[in-house]
Amino acid sequence: MNYLIAGLGNPGKKYSGTRHNAGFMVLDHLTDLWRGSGFTESSHANALVSEVRIDGHKILLVKPQTFMNNSGDAVLALATYFDVMPEEILIAYDDVDLPLGRIRLAISRGSGGHRGVQSVINRLGTKDFMRLRIGISPVGDSGVIDKQTVPEKGINPFVMSRFSHDEESELTTIYPDIKKAVTTWIEKGGELAMNQVN
Repeated sequence: MNYLIAGLGNPGKKYSGTRHNAGFMVLDHLTDLWRGSGFTESSHANALVSEVRIDGHKILLVKPQTFMNNSGDAVLALATYFDVMPEEILIAYDDVDLPLGRIRLAISRGSGGHRGVQSVINRLGTKDFMRLRIGISPVGDSGVIDKQTVPEKGINPFVMSRFSHDEESELTTIYPDIKKAVTTWIEKGGELAMNQVN
């Protein structure tokens, strides 16, 4: 296996379509775009996996089933089994600090308070992996995040809320950009990918 891309979220119908599951939603779409094998249970970790190929590279798409706060367990187990180095790992996750419909690539940074990302940092023992931050916060007429919708306190109920139909449609508009960003990262490296996306 050449690369590992993990989308973070919580398993089960209860959490399907919630903002905190944006990472899962993105991976579902990527496996469709790349005509992947479809997600099946891994025999090496508590995760659903799908294998795709991009320009001769084998990529393992991973949806940890450990619940968000223990996402690193599945990422570490699969990275170890398939001998994938941290710099060959990308973690896709929801970010309340980005407006809905925006993405950012980053590497070698903290978790920003995201417990799933912190779990990956803790288990891998490094921050040196690529992150795909997926904006989940609604914006007002001015184009900036609506702070009344995203309260400074009680953020958990917000990220556990479901996208509206219109918001989910808006999220789908960035899937081609995400595909391009990930493909650039794999084929040409993180620096060029970040320059193009950010």
